Amino acid sequence: MALVDGQLTQDYGRLSTVRGHHARLRTLSMLRYFLRKEGLRDLNLPVTPVWAVPPIVAKNLLESALIGRTRVGRRYLERAADRASQRQLRLRFGAARAEIGALPTP
Repeated sequence: MALVDGQLTQDYGRLSTVRGHHARLRTLSMLRYFLRKEGLRDLNLPVTPVWAVPPIVAKNLLESALIGRTRVGRRYLERAADRASQRQLRLRFGAARAEIGALPTP
């Protein structure tokens, strides 16, 4: 529950409350797809419809089947993935410097 509800406390910028609730519902929807009703009930999570999965599958199919087939398309997808990674790091760490796995200097 803490991981699901943690979506509500992150700083999404503009409309943070609305975006946090959307992220929470989206997470619950994806969990429902993978864990089914029984799994959600076992974890004491609310059972939600699987509304988030079809658009994600459609997007992934479009990207892999069409866009990713050309060199320009692959570069576009690589840049988009880099931007998404940076967004996630900002969302998780805010202004703090992310030093995941940083090794000590000798």
